[in-house]
Amino acid sequence: MKYVYNKLVRDRIPEEIDKSEGRKSNYRILDDEEYLKELDRKLFEEAHEFVEEHSLEELADLMEVLSAIMKLKGMLPSDVESARMIKNNKKGGFDKKIYLIDVEQNQIDEREEKESKKEWRKADKTDSNNSIENLQELVSNMVATYDLDISPELRYIDLTSEVGEIGKEFLKGSDYGKNNYRKTDNMESEIGDTLFSLICIANSLNIDLRTALMNVMVKYQKRFAEKGNVGSEC
Repeated sequence: MKYVYNKLVRDRIPEEIDKSEGRKSNYRILDDEEYLKELDRKLFEEAHEFVEEHSLEELADLMEVLSAIMKLKGMLPSDVESARMIKNNKKGGFDKKIYLIDVEQNQIDEREEKESKKEWRKADKTDSNNSIENLQELVSNMVATYDLDISPELRYIDLTSEVGEIGKEFLKGSDYGKNNYRKTDNMESEIGDTLFSLICIANSLNIDLRTALMNVMVKYQKRFAEKGNVGSEC
């Protein structure tokens, strides 16, 4: 049986695995670009685990990842602390527990519009399991900001419509089945529309998509171990 991880691990993990009878680790050394990308993924993973438990151990794990990023980027702890203090002196910290609900004003503020767009696009820079939570939050915020909330039943109709649009792109990209599919200009947009509708449904039903996906992957892994494929009995 092979268990696939494809993730950054602590330096001594392979050594611990290989000490166990009947276990052998396979790994490779990342280049700096890959290393930073995996550290970013690890950062979101550890942050999510800390949010779940708020334990000293999880906070230490989070600090370990931050320390590795600082070393890679050539940042000194003193420099980080200096930058923190500058921003603290200018805008304050979080000691007063202030929760900003919204800002009412008479005209469009270009700076605020820019900040809003930045929030919607933050997910572009996250490549980890934990980015699913980030996507759900981003979609929830957009729905609330622009009053896009509808019932999950109606959103399901929207979802099926968007899936149909993906089907149309497959037809266009294959010249209606005459050729092998070639990606069309609109495919990414149609998949994005579909994903938005699916996330809206999950949010409406208070479903954690990461948990749902992980449960399905465990189910598929169990099926594969038992019968060599992931298909259901039905």
